[in-house]
Amino acid sequence: MEYCNIPHLLQTVVKAANISNQLPTGENLAFALTDKSYEAQTTDLQMKISDLISNLVRFVTPQTESTEYDDIIEAADQCLEYVAAGLDNKAGIKAVPDLALSKLSLYELPKPQEIFKHTIDNSESPFVPSLDEKPNAMVPLEVYSEGMHPYQYELESLAQEFWQLEPSQVQPFKELEEVSLIMVENPEGFYGMLNELSQAKEIAIDLEHHSFRTYQGFVCLMQISTRNTDYIIDTLKVWDLMPKLLGVFTNPAIIKVLHGADSDIPWMQKDFKLYIVNMFDTGQAARILMYARFGLAYLLETICSVKTDKSYQLADWRVRPLSPEMIKYARMDTHYLLHIFDVLKNELSLKAQQLRLHPLELAREVFQKSRDICLKRYEKQDLKWVALKRGIEFLNPQQQSILDALANWRDEVARREDENPNFILKGRTLISLATDPPQTVKELLVKVHQQSSILQKEANTIVEIIKKTLAKKSEKAVKKLPKIVQPVQKQKKIETHRPVLYEQKFTVKLIPSNKLSIFAPQNKLEPSQKMKEKCQKIAESFTSIFQIVVEEGMEMEIENTTQETTQATQPQDLEEGEEIPQSIQEKYELPLKNKLSSDRKIKTTTKKQKISDKKDIRIGWLDNIELAPVKRKNLFKKKR
Repeated sequence: MEYCNIPHLLQTVVKAANISNQLPTGENLAFALTDKSYEAQTTDLQMKISDLISNLVRFVTPQTESTEYDDIIEAADQCLEYVAAGLDNKAGIKAVPDLALSKLSLYELPKPQEIFKHTIDNSESPFVPSLDEKPNAMVPLEVYSEGMHPYQYELESLAQEFWQLEPSQVQPFKELEEVSLIMVENPEGFYGMLNELSQAKEIAIDLEHHSFRTYQGFVCLMQISTRNTDYIIDTLKVWDLMPKLLGVFTNPAIIKVLHGADSDIPWMQKDFKLYIVNMFDTGQAARILMYARFGLAYLLETICSVKTDKSYQLADWRVRPLSPEMIKYARMDTHYLLHIFDVLKNELSLKAQQLRLHPLELAREVFQKSRDICLKRYEKQDLKWVALKRGIEFLNPQQQSILDALANWRDEVARREDENPNFILKGRTLISLATDPPQTVKELLVKVHQQSSILQKEANTIVEIIKKTLAKKSEKAVKKLPKIVQPVQKQKKIETHRPVLYEQKFTVKLIPSNKLSIFAPQNKLEPSQKMKEKCQKIAESFTSIFQIVVEEGMEMEIENTTQETTQATQPQDLEEGEEIPQSIQEKYELPLKNKLSSDRKIKTTTKKQKISDKKDIRIGWLDNIELAPVKRKNLFKKKR
């Protein structure tokens, strides 16, 4: 395929995607399928698309012809990588516009980290903030120990001035063309910007960060806007000068306006040793005002009637030179932010009055929440298990050990090469290697679609790690085998000599009773022969288990006790003067919880109690209680 045909191919794909979005779905599709001709056309179209996708996958990855979703995604990623590499080699041919080039996240670029590699620390030791100086200090730098926030005291003791909290005069914002744009790419431009910022009362700040081709990530751009100028700082070119902004950023007389600064604050600490004192986060203000959404794009559209291209949120900000579209997107993040700050501050004052609070109360609350964000400290990320959260619970112990070894290898290489572990090998690829481990480099390269340069160099190491892990697992299994077999052999010896061993240890002496009573039906005076045979079998079963020793003078007899039992149930004649027992407990002299005297008399009542007599009433004893009649009013009787 010629490179000159790529723009035409992109246009065709975009056109096909737009047409596919117009196809009916859901209920509309169900209604359309009632037409037999439409159903036949869609079936034919599905077959053609399936063949086309299979051909594309086979063209990119000849080792597979699958049309599964994951395989298609892998093939698409690899295809983009090939396109980016080809464009990099063909530097003189501008095959695709800069707009498309900036969105290729796999685009192979010279690593900008080489410029500031002396500041990169990918070790497992915790991050320690280090400052050469501390401008705007209320407490000297020497007081703070390692790991503490250098400006903790200044932030906690900060009190905003009245003019910073009171509503502002909202003036119409200026368009991009009405404000000058200055690209800061050298020391002269940096120091000129620094002088102007030190004289401002409010400045807007934003960052563009990159994290796909680095372990901890780094800042590629910083945008700063005043009321009259927009600055875009190429941090890759003035990296060592960026800490000079600390004096402006920690000056409590200058309000720093940011949006959603939860990530920006730690990133500036790590890369540039920058801390912020006195910040207003427009995202926190939007939450207090209960906006429908809290993103910057929503505030731009709601307050400034400006729409932004969200696709540039995933752009590769390492690309140089920056395209006009990328510069415009980065500039818009801070150009309108001061106007949004004025509008939100006025709305906070108005809402406070509606809630019968002090007019400045809600604005003060936004500054306090923003101060809490400024107190955050950067902490190193542990990316060993990145993209490995799903599917681990289904692995057996052997597969889990392989995954652990491969995850340790991936994390070690990522720290050494300053790469994102997911770029070296994706999480689902690691799980696939653990469930079906390759034994050779060829099997590995066929199985892994993500053919990065690091994988090519480390292929032999991956195979060796898998083999060593499997060997260790097999050695552990062999060591445990005798411990499992030995008890089984002992058990067999016990079974072969069981009668002798049990006769030596135990002697069971069963003394039968003088008589064995058999309860037969009343209509049968003599037990049947069948009953006698059953009893004999029971007796023989006892002798087969125990060694029965029958003492002399004791015999086992079978008698019919029907008459005896029936006679026993008949009441005996009472002697003269014998009292009738009151209960079974008294008859058999069983102990009672509250034993009653034997001379008790049954309490009889001749007259029923009334509900008014409350002394003798006991709860639950309602037999002798008569409810007093209740007089009911005639509700339907007319009053005279």
